[in-house]
Amino acid sequence: MDCGSTKVEVSRFYALIALLALGGEVAWAQGAPVGTATTGDASTAGALAKDAADTLLGVEPVRDVSEQELAAAEEAVKAEPDSPAAHAQFGRACLDAQRLDCALAELREVVRLGGESADIQHDLGVGLSMLSKWEGAMAAFKRASEIAPTRYDAAYNLGVTARKVGAGRVALDAFTRATTLEPRAADAWFSLADVAAKLHEPDQALAAYKKVIEIRPRQASAHNNMGNVLLDLGRKEEAAAKYGEAAKLDPRDSDYPFNKGVANYRLGAYDKAVKAFKEALALKPTDVKALNNLGVIYGKQKKFDLMIEELKKALQIDPKFTAAGYNLGLAYLGKNKVDLAISTLQDVLLIDPAFVDARRALGDALFQKGHIALAKAEYQEVLRLRPHDADAMRQSALLSSVEGRVDDAIAQLTEATKLNPYDARAAFYLGRALAEKGEADEAEKRYLEALKIDDTDPEAYFFLGELLAARGRGTEAFKAYEMAVKTDPAYGPAHFRRGEILLTRDKHDLAVEAFKAASKDPDLRSEALFKLGETYFRQGKLDQAIKTFEQSLKLRPGYAEVRAELCSAMFKQGQVDKALAECRRAIRENPKLSRAHYYLAFALYKKNYKDPAIQSFRRAVEEQPDFAEAYYWLGQIYLEQKDAEKAVEVLKKAVQLKPELDAAKIALEKAEAALAPK
Repeated sequence: MDCGSTKVEVSRFYALIALLALGGEVAWAQGAPVGTATTGDASTAGALAKDAADTLLGVEPVRDVSEQELAAAEEAVKAEPDSPAAHAQFGRACLDAQRLDCALAELREVVRLGGESADIQHDLGVGLSMLSKWEGAMAAFKRASEIAPTRYDAAYNLGVTARKVGAGRVALDAFTRATTLEPRAADAWFSLADVAAKLHEPDQALAAYKKVIEIRPRQASAHNNMGNVLLDLGRKEEAAAKYGEAAKLDPRDSDYPFNKGVANYRLGAYDKAVKAFKEALALKPTDVKALNNLGVIYGKQKKFDLMIEELKKALQIDPKFTAAGYNLGLAYLGKNKVDLAISTLQDVLLIDPAFVDARRALGDALFQKGHIALAKAEYQEVLRLRPHDADAMRQSALLSSVEGRVDDAIAQLTEATKLNPYDARAAFYLGRALAEKGEADEAEKRYLEALKIDDTDPEAYFFLGELLAARGRGTEAFKAYEMAVKTDPAYGPAHFRRGEILLTRDKHDLAVEAFKAASKDPDLRSEALFKLGETYFRQGKLDQAIKTFEQSLKLRPGYAEVRAELCSAMFKQGQVDKALAECRRAIRENPKLSRAHYYLAFALYKKNYKDPAIQSFRRAVEEQPDFAEAYYWLGQIYLEQKDAEKAVEVLKKAVQLKPELDAAKIALEKAEAALAPK
C-alpha cells in the first residue's frame, strides 16, 4: 500500500472571502441620541446614554402678565428713561410674558445704564436661551457667575449652555463649581459626569456618577451612564452589572437591557446578550437596532437562519436601515447563498452608495462567485472613497494573486500591513503570496506575525505547518497542525495532515482519529476516508478498510487511486476475482496509475496468469520508472520461469532504486548464481 503524502484540496480554506468574519466586521446599530457612549467603529456596539437635563435653573413658570401691568411698566420707563430700575422692571415683565425681544432690549439697556447685576445678567441669559441663542446666553451666565461667584444657578446654567455650544471644558469647570457650591445637587453631579465622560475624563466621570448614586440611589440613568464609562474602559463585567441595576430600577426602559446586551456581546457572553436584547425587544418590539444586534449575535453563534430572521424583521420595520441590510448580506454569505448576498448588498448601496463596508462585502461576494472584474471594480470604488482602506487593499491584492500577478499582490499586501499593522489576515495572505513566490523565510516571518496578532487563526497555523513541512521541519509542522485543531477542532485540513504524519510514525490509532475528524469536513470527506481506509489496511483491519474505501468511492466514483487500494485490500482478503475487477476498472479510469497495474499484476499472478502479470508489472514500471517493488516482483516471476538473465536485469534495477530492499538483494544473488558457470 502506498502511504505517501496525498494532496489535499484546501483552496476554500484560504480562498479569501468565504465570509467577512462575522467575528467583528458587522455593522452594529448606532444612531443613539446625543450623549451616547458610541464610537464610530462599525464593529462595536454603542451603548445608549441618558442625557443630562437641559432645563435651566431660575426660570419661573410662565405667569399671566396683564396688558395693564406691561403698560404701567412701559410708562415708568418713559417717565424715567435713565432709570436702570424702571428698565429692569419692564424687562422682567416682558420676560414673564415671553415678549423676548422686548425683554432682551430692556435688560441690555439696564446694563448700558450701569445697572448691571448678577440678576440682570442671569435674566438676560434666560431670555437668550429661550431664543436658543446659546453663545449669548453662555456669555451672560458667565458674567453672572463673575459678579456673584457663589451663585449656584448661574454656575449650573453656564454649564448647561456651554455644553450646548460644545464648550466642554467651560461646562466641566462650571459644573465643578456648581457641585462645590451645592454638594448635594444631584443634577449638577450628573451633568458634571456627563461632560467628563464626553471629554474622556473617565476617573472624574465615575467619581461624579458615584456621587449621584450616593445622593439618589434609585436614579437608573446614573447607573446606566456609569456603565457606559466602565464599558469604554474595557471593564465589561462591571458595566453589565450596572446596566442590570438600571434595568431593575426602571424595568420599563428598553435602553437598559439593550446596553446590557452590548456589554455581554463584548464579553463574548452571547447567550446572555441574546437574552438581554430579547428583553429590550419585549419592551420595544420595533427597536430595529436591537433586532439588528440580536441578529449579529446569532451570526457570531453561526445560527445564520435566526440571524436572517431577525435582520429581516428589522428591515420590515425600516427598509432603509442599511446596517441591517449589510448584516443580512453577511448572513447570506454565512449560509453560502452568495447570489442573495449580492442582491441584498446591492440594495444597501442603492440607499447609501458610500457605505464602504457594504461595498467591500459586495466585492467579496462577487469574488466568491468568480466575477473577478466586477469584484475589482467594487474594491477600486472602496479605495476611491477611502484611499487607505486596508481591507479593500488586502482583498484587491487577493484578486491580483488569483490573476497570477503575485508581485502586485505582495506589494499591495505589504502596503495593507503598513496601513493596519494589526490586520492579521493581511499578514497571513502576505505569507501565502510570499510562499507562492518561493520566499520561504519571509513567508514564515509573516505567518508568525499573523499569529502574534491573532493566535486563534487555524488557517495561519495550518499554512505555517505546510511551509515548515515543505522545508523538512516535520516536527515543527506537526506542532503547527496541532495548534490549528486546538484553535478550531472542526478544521479538517489540519486533522488530515496530522493523520498523514501519525500514519508515517505508525501511530495507527491516533491516525484513525485524525482522519475521522478530517472526514467531517465535506470538502475533504472522500480524501479523508481514503486515508482512513489505508490506515485500517495497515492495521490489518481489512473489512473496515474495504468498507471505508467503498464509502470514499460513493462520494467520488471516478477516484482511481482509491479503487486501486480497494483492489489491493480485496486481494489480500482473498477476494481475487473482485480485486481483478476493481483493478481493471481503476485502470480504465486512469490508465497511467502505476499502482493499479501493480495490484492487477498481483491478482493475475495469484490466478497463475504469469504472462499477463508480467505485462502488468512492466506497465507499472513504465508509468513509474522508480517503482522498485514492481521490478522486484517482476524478477521473482522471471526466476520462477527459469529466465535468470531477465531476472538479473530487473532485480539489479530494484536494488539500485531501493538498496534497503533486502528481498531484492536475496533474489538477485539467486538469479546471478543461476547464471554462474556450473
